[in-house]
Amino acid sequence: MSSPNSTKIGILTCLSDGQWWTTPDVAFVCELQLTNASELLRRYRSQSLVVRQRNPDVPRGYLYRLTYIGMERLNYLTS
Repeated sequence: MSSPNSTKIGILTCLSDGQWWTTPDVAFVCELQLTNASELLRRYRSQSLVVRQRNPDVPRGYLYRLTYIGMERLNYLTS
């Protein structure tokens, strides 16, 4: 089982490429259940670590990207 910080580092690293990511893509790359990835992305959004926008291809879907604060947190967690 991975620690909360290793999961957070994995998600933030995934999003650190500057691209917009779907929840299923984050879940797949980070080897998480879709519901877990969705909950964590919501939590990280409330912490201002990520931002989201509507996914034009999926009516109820979102796209996520790392914020500057999220990049600072990632740097802190990996230093």
